[in-house]
Formats: sequence, structure tokens, C-alpha cells
Amino acid sequence: MTVGDRPFPRLRRRATAFFRRIPLSRRGWFVAFVVLLLLFVSPFLWRGAVTLIRVPAVMISLLSPGTPNLEHTNGRTNILLLGTAGGSHEGANLTDTVMVASIDLATNDVALFSLPRDLWIPTLNGGSRVNAAYALGEVKRKGGGLVLANAIVEEVLNLPIHFTLRIDFSAFERAIDQMGGISIDVERSFVDARYPIAGKENDPCAGDTTYSCRYETISFDKGERKMDGATALKFVRSRMGTNGEGTDFGRTRRQQEVLEAVQKKILSASILLQPGRVKGLLDTFGESIDTDIEPDKLGEFYKLARRIRESTLRAYVLEDESPDALLVNPPIQQYRGQWVLLPRVGSGKWDEIHAWVAMVLTTPSYVQLTPRPEADRPLDGVATQSATPSAK
Repeated sequence: MTVGDRPFPRLRRRATAFFRRIPLSRRGWFVAFVVLLLLFVSPFLWRGAVTLIRVPAVMISLLSPGTPNLEHTNGRTNILLLGTAGGSHEGANLTDTVMVASIDLATNDVALFSLPRDLWIPTLNGGSRVNAAYALGEVKRKGGGLVLANAIVEEVLNLPIHFTLRIDFSAFERAIDQMGGISIDVERSFVDARYPIAGKENDPCAGDTTYSCRYETISFDKGERKMDGATALKFVRSRMGTNGEGTDFGRTRRQQEVLEAVQKKILSASILLQPGRVKGLLDTFGESIDTDIEPDKLGEFYKLARRIRESTLRAYVLEDESPDALLVNPPIQQYRGQWVLLPRVGSGKWDEIHAWVAMVLTTPSYVQLTPRPEADRPLDGVATQSATPSAK
């Protein structure tokens, strides 16, 4: 055994040979899969037990000392993660998740910003929610989704986006089933009576003005629960839950819990010691990942991921319900009947958010105030007006 970061030479040769056997046409999504696993999954709760011996050989082969050589601005690399619903139903390319990880390459500090899908962008197609950016870009041209989403998020946060990765969440559903399910410790019980049924988005419901046929009721009890892919996807996508789970804070936390569970399962011996399962997972994610990350960046991202630990990750959400919220929701009549969120200082005025992002990045000790558990998001179609939050 060698000392420090250098693994066994024979293991390095075997892992290098493994990577070279992957066709060039597929190496791009292979890199994206590894980046997703390492950078957006492992950091949430990277336990001390996750040692090099549990990391796939292909990752070990890329170990090397030193600071990651990645594109950055003022020492920070900013990575945009998009999660689309997927499937064949209407709205498959709308993004349920819009997150930016801003990583300080010197200190390993990670600030994770989550944008609500209902954030109104007046410059997007004459006015649209942020969750439509990827879909609209793809309509214009293949590959345009990443470009447009990148530009819109830069406008909102005033952060240059260096890398972008989009994953189809339906791939997570299939992957979780391939892994034999995952275990989730549900923090709070909740019920969502308005969970949308795929394919029924425009069902007239035989004249029912409440359109109840478009929705189903789902519920989760507090405590440990094993979930298959379909259940886990409902758990992370629920937007109208009771007990505070209808907030973007709640959704973000549930997304992190599922990512952590997926990370643990993928890095478990039951998966890594079965090549057939590993190949199946790679095939599943390979069909559902879109990224501008080049294959030659794999080693640098792995070095970056190894430096990140739970203690260096800070998560923040742009939302409208906490005491220090920067967003409000106007009456739906003003926005074609849509429930949207705006900067509290006015539509399209991002200066206050820019200042907040800059403050977060320069103040590692900043803790965002969270909404009360009883604060539930209103149902779609209900006109509401948030109270103007007090200034920080």
C-alpha cells in the first residue's frame, strides 16, 4: 500500500482501463453521473465512514493532490443543478429543482442556493416562471436549455455559472428501483391533497370547477420508511404538504434527504460489488443527463468533492415565508392567474437579492431564518398576498 493520496498502482491501471472501455460518445454523461454523485449527493452528509475503500475504483484512479483546476471567479466555482420531471407528459422539461452550489476552492466552503420554481422572470419569453427556462431553451434548439437556464440564474443571483448539469428525475425513480429501494427517515408527517397526476394536467374533470380529478392525495408518516422509486419521487416533488412541508424549505430538505439515501445505497457493498447493478445504474443515468461538463474535468471534480464535508456546506432558499424573506407573492390576477413569486422590491428588481447572495458568500456564519412549521403554501388558484417582511 502506498502513502498519502496515491492508491495501489494495479488498482489505478484497472480503473483507467475501465474508463477507457467506455465509448467516447458516452463519457460525457458518465462524467456527469460521477459529478452528480460526488458533488451534489455526497456532500449533504458525507460521514467519516465513507472512506476511499468504498469509492468505486474508477473514482480512486483519479485521485491526485492539489487544488482542483476548475474554472472560477474570485476563487469560487459555481455549478447549476437542474432537475426536470421527465416522462412523456406535458411539462416534462420544466425544472422542479434549480440549485446553485458556489464552492470556494481555497477554503472548501460551499453555499447552496435553491431558487423556487415559481420565481417570476419578466425577461423570460415575455414573462414566465424560472422553471420554464430549460424547457423554452430546448424548444429553440437542442442544447439551448442549459444555455438559457444558465443565463437566467446568473441574472437572478448575479453569480457567473461555470458548469451546468440537468438530470431527469424519472431516472432517479428507475435507479432507486434498480437499487432495491432506499430508506428515508421522514422528519415530519404530512398530507398533500393536491399532488398532480401525470397526464391529467388538462383534464376537464367533467365540469368539476375544482378540477379534483387532476390530483391525488399522498401522505407520509414520521419515522423510518423504505421507499421505492415512485414513492421517493412523490416525497421530493410534493408542493402542497401540510405541517410546513408545502414550503420551498421543506421541499429542499426532502430533496437532500433522498440524495443522501441514494448516495449511501450507491456506495454500499450491495451495489459496488455487483458490476451488473453498477452498469445498469450508469445506463439509467446516461439516458437522462444533460451537461456542459467535459470528460477531462472528471479528475478535477473528484478532487473537489473529496475536499467537501458536511461542515463546509451551507444551504439557503429564496422563498417568501421566513422572517428574512426577499420574495412575496402578488394576487394571481396580476399574472394571468398564476401563483408566482417576485422580489419584494418589485418584479425583475434583483439588486436586493444580489446583495444578499454577496453577503452570504462573505459571511460563513450567516444562518437563514426558517419559516414556521405551520406556514403552508396556498393552493394553486387561490389569490393571496404575502405580508411585506421586515427588513434585515
